[in-house]
Amino acid sequence: EYVVRMESGLRHAPTEMTSRVRDLLERLQIFDSAAPIYTIARYAVSEPPIDGVVGDYGVVAASGATGSFAGKENQIYLIQETGYVFLVPNPGWQVFDSENLIGYYWTGDEWLRPVSPYHL
Repeated sequence: EYVVRMESGLRHAPTEMTSRVRDLLERLQIFDSAAPIYTIARYAVSEPPIDGVVGDYGVVAASGATGSFAGKENQIYLIQETGYVFLVPNPGWQVFDSENLIGYYWTGDEWLRPVSPYHL
């Protein structure tokens, strides 16, 4: 979801502006190339959390994962009512650990913390 604020002397109906902005974004393919940022509840966990909440995201540890996390090292998980969904990150994907207020980005090989706040 996105919000567009247009401050112009021209007046258009909100639905017309929304349609124009959508068309522009589709032509520019802005969202197709954007790297997602996931807010996670836990970072680098090796086993499924006992107190996990449906809708929570997290990152599986780089090594030593067990149970349903075995073989899913470094992947992002989403807790659903029926179990877990795993996402294999692409380079540039980012996560934000909401508990520790730390961001990480995926290099293609590992999750790293940015060297400056401007990296994310």
